[in-house]
Amino acid sequence: LAAVTRLASRLSIPVIGIGGVASSEDVLEYLCAGAAAVQVGTANFYRPGITAEIIRELGEVQRAPRRPTGGNSLSRDSELS
Repeated sequence: LAAVTRLASRLSIPVIGIGGVASSEDVLEYLCAGAAAVQVGTANFYRPGITAEIIRELGEVQRAPRRPTGGNSLSRDSELS
């Protein structure tokens, strides 16, 4: 994640987050760090349906109502399971 943050802020090309992605939380962490895309790799071997599960969960987060957090960012009312 630190490398993604460092590279995304310095490069003018998209950075792809790769490594240790096994949940929607992992995907969100990479996206928040500045990744333009995220790869789900090894997790597909031990949990073949993980990519579909992550996509479904990210859709739930996207549809969740937002509430102000006091700053410029927004927080989601729902939590990922």
